[in-house]
Amino acid sequence: MSLVEKWRRHKQSVSLPEGRREEESYFGREDLNIRRLKNAGFIVLDEKKLAMKDHLRMAKKAILSTSLENDGDELANLNIVMVTSAIRKEGKTFIAGNLALSMAADLDTKVILMEGDVFLRGTSRQFRIKREYGYLDVLARDDLRIEDVLVDTNIPHLTFLPCGTATDSAFELICSSRMHMLMGELAHYSNTIVVIDAPALLTCSEASALAVHAGQIIFAIGAGRATRNQIEEALSYLPSSAHVCCILNQAKKENLIASFGSFREYFD
Repeated sequence: MSLVEKWRRHKQSVSLPEGRREEESYFGREDLNIRRLKNAGFIVLDEKKLAMKDHLRMAKKAILSTSLENDGDELANLNIVMVTSAIRKEGKTFIAGNLALSMAADLDTKVILMEGDVFLRGTSRQFRIKREYGYLDVLARDDLRIEDVLVDTNIPHLTFLPCGTATDSAFELICSSRMHMLMGELAHYSNTIVVIDAPALLTCSEASALAVHAGQIIFAIGAGRATRNQIEEALSYLPSSAHVCCILNQAKKENLIASFGSFREYFD
């Protein structure tokens, strides 16, 4: 049974506190505005962005192939994919969101899009998802489980995991043994891919703390943004055990000798 299926059964078995409507609860379904996502550049059901879909399919294929190498080794966490960058405004939120949507289009893959930026919350803002509780609350409290804070969406196979209550101890919570256990639980389910939209590595310590839990890392490089020294420094913060893939983003096609493709629109 996948974590998402486990969560749905848990949701059906738990009664809401007296006086609380479902949309105010830990659970609830979030109906994403498909038209707004299209206008923002995301590829949901948008057949006009065929080139971008092809690029994402190639990245997705590599990620899924690597995740199959897990062979039950929970320590590898190869089905946990973190998207980050050296500095802000390099397009990591745009890449993370589109990658999650592309993977959710697969019939056999369930996707959990995880908000990794505790303070800026780029994914939550772009997808217009507001929830009081998230994984930070699960880590800080004994009366919540991860199933309590997952948010279902109207996009098949896509579930959202909010970060929850921002706190000055977020770094310590992410580094805790409880976080290690939580991420190990997520990594245990082979048909579920977790995509983490993490902060930029040079802007806060939470990014490198999250990287420890990811078996695969996508490092977004915005053309003309970070310097080479900044990129090298940021990459040095990533664990040597992780599979790291760099994506050149926001590049102009005429400036490339050979083009695999670039993500021209971005949010961060």
